[in-house]
Amino acid sequence: MTKLQVLDQLKRVADQYHAAKFAVGRLLAEAKKDPRNLQALVRPNDLKGCLDRLEATYFVMLFAEFESAIRNVWKAQFRKKTRPRMEILLDSIAAKAYLTDADLRHVHSVRRYRNFLVHGEDFAASVTLEQAKSLLARFLSFMPGSWS
Repeated sequence: MTKLQVLDQLKRVADQYHAAKFAVGRLLAEAKKDPRNLQALVRPNDLKGCLDRLEATYFVMLFAEFESAIRNVWKAQFRKKTRPRMEILLDSIAAKAYLTDADLRHVHSVRRYRNFLVHGEDFAASVTLEQAKSLLARFLSFMPGSWS
């Protein structure tokens, strides 16, 4: 796997989010005009709920792609067989890759917001999908060009 492949996958997740947001938003607008445009299994309230949770869903997908890549770096590049918690993994990789404290803080803010979304842990400051993509890409920029 290469760094460019991972960065491309992060971009694809964000692009898919924007496509889904557009499509669901358009369908919701059509349903408001005429609810008969919907199939029996889809209600306007369901579309509204889908639209409201869409960014969170894609945020989790984005972080999953990042976590998979970072775990692969840990295993392949640093030749580690352990599976540490993500917080410890990020700290360890940041130290080995000479990341700045600011870059590490930023990626932890993304991790904490993801944990809030998935586990309902203590509220973390909101991070948009685009902010997360940028911060995760910045962290990845310090990784080697490829690993396997």
